[in-house]
Amino acid sequence: MKYTQTNKTLRLTIALIVILISFNSARSQNSNLVSELKAFKAEMVNGKEKLTEADKVSPGDIIEYQLTYQNKTGDEIKNLKPVLPIPFGTELVENTTSPKIDDASISNETSFKGYPIMKEVTLPNGSKTKIKAAAKEYRYIRWTVDSMKNNESKLFKVRVKVIEVKQ
Repeated sequence: MKYTQTNKTLRLTIALIVILISFNSARSQNSNLVSELKAFKAEMVNGKEKLTEADKVSPGDIIEYQLTYQNKTGDEIKNLKPVLPIPFGTELVENTTSPKIDDASISNETSFKGYPIMKEVTLPNGSKTKIKAAAKEYRYIRWTVDSMKNNESKLFKVRVKVIEVKQ
């Protein structure tokens, strides 16, 4: 049985992500900071990678999110921190962010730590050690932009792998 997500459901998921991004940027920046999110399915076609509209996805598909911010505030913005949620049912594909992410969260949109996140675990013998959080644990990623001039645009990319699709 092939699992697919309807176009309507995918767009609802993308709309939710856009709302979260807009909410996060509006909290810390002027409302004239414009964000746009696009989602593409990365596929191999004739030996070359091709990005196509992500209108239907199945487990195993790779989705590339492209988030563009444009500064229309009339002034320079300093210390911008764009946040992108990693949707449930997907996992971060490591080493696919552009530019590289600075921080991430495995819990919520306010608990960021340096990327990659190291977690403390207790081993069977009772000792403690730190291990890198698994790709499927990341729920939010965050970049840092030191400065963004008026009318300047910045593009941020990340890929996720679809793990499960609920109908």
